[in-house]
Amino acid sequence: MMKNKVFRGFLFYASATFIIISVFAGVSWLFYYQDEVDNKKTLANQKKSFYDEQMKLLKEVSNDNKSEESLEVAMISYDIIKEIERDDSYYQRYEDGNEYLEKLEVETTKRLNDSLEYLLGKEYDAEVYGELMDFYREIPDYISKENSVLLAQAEKIADEELQTEIAKIEEENKDKKKYTHENRKRALQSIFQTGMSVSEVKSAIGPPTKKYRSDEAEFWNYEDAVILTIKNGFVYDITYPSN
Repeated sequence: MMKNKVFRGFLFYASATFIIISVFAGVSWLFYYQDEVDNKKTLANQKKSFYDEQMKLLKEVSNDNKSEESLEVAMISYDIIKEIERDDSYYQRYEDGNEYLEKLEVETTKRLNDSLEYLLGKEYDAEVYGELMDFYREIPDYISKENSVLLAQAEKIADEELQTEIAKIEEENKDKKKYTHENRKRALQSIFQTGMSVSEVKSAIGPPTKKYRSDEAEFWNYEDAVILTIKNGFVYDITYPSN
């Protein structure tokens, strides 16, 4: 009899404990479920807000992708794409609202390529193309095939333009060097006269850059522009090399 009472008591407490645990678990699950619902809704709203904010930013810069602000539009578009990728693990916790991210990525990629097409279609400008090359070399994964072809053509044009400019500068330097040499040559030639003494020569221009001697005379070379033949301490002859 005593054993039955103990058993019934144990059974009562076990049942009560089970009921309490079950109720607690059910309540906890309801709270967890509600949190999940709230989190999904919050994140979906964040995705929509992000879409609205970025599209507003792009439209504030320019409503037209093919305008003077095209490079800025392209850069902002690229920044938006990278921001989506950077925060991907956070955004993908829930699928709700992903349509806004997908729509934004499609829109920014289109704007990026539209602006590129416009800029590459303009009359060649070395400064503009320099900025374009620096920017677009960083983003090959987002460029359309058509624009990749245009970009390759632009790089070729830029390289040819650079080579032409280098050749022009080299030619100008060559002409300048030749002009300077000719002026120097004429200046030296105007100084010397036959009959000048060695001391007068040194006083006027200084010692020669090169000096040679033969049995009959000395030869003073001034920068290969003038060669003086010195005999008995005086300028006997003046020679002007053809070069």
